[in-house]
Amino acid sequence: MQGRRDGVAVLVTLLLAFCFMLPSIAGAYLDTMEGPIVKDGKTALEKADVTPVLKWVKREKEIEVCEAFNKAMAARSKGPQENAAADRAFFETLVRLHHEGRGNPFTGIKPAAAIPNVALLEADLALEIGSSETLEKLVSLSIADGIRQRLANALEKKKELSKGLEAEREYADAYIAFVEYVERVYNDAQAK
Repeated sequence: MQGRRDGVAVLVTLLLAFCFMLPSIAGAYLDTMEGPIVKDGKTALEKADVTPVLKWVKREKEIEVCEAFNKAMAARSKGPQENAAADRAFFETLVRLHHEGRGNPFTGIKPAAAIPNVALLEADLALEIGSSETLEKLVSLSIADGIRQRLANALEKKKELSKGLEAEREYADAYIAFVEYVERVYNDAQAK
């Protein structure tokens, strides 16, 4: 039983570490047409209610979001092309203002295919279904693979130490890559 608890603790630790290591990837996910900000934008337009998107922006940006929302709603009676263009402008305004509020650059909304990481999709799915089992497996396997690859590289370079200074430098680089990865994963997992 203790071994299982230790395994679960390690898995949770690795999951947290993975999440802390990916802020820029998560930001890129928010910039996609299938990210949660645009999804909430679509819901707002479908329901003719701006409320679902206001959580994504700072209070001082609400007026600008509402103005973009009202323009998109007005375009809905003009035809499909105007509707799509206005919706897109609303989504871009919403995501841009979200990024501004967090001090991040905005480089435009990407297509759904641009989602950079399957773990982010699994994180959303975990929230929808109320279970993180698949996400935990995905993340723990990814981190374990990262550790194995770096360890294997360091061990390979260690075998070559007798070949001179350049081989020693290659080993030092591989060693540092390995221990820094382990340290980063562990420390991120321990962060509150």
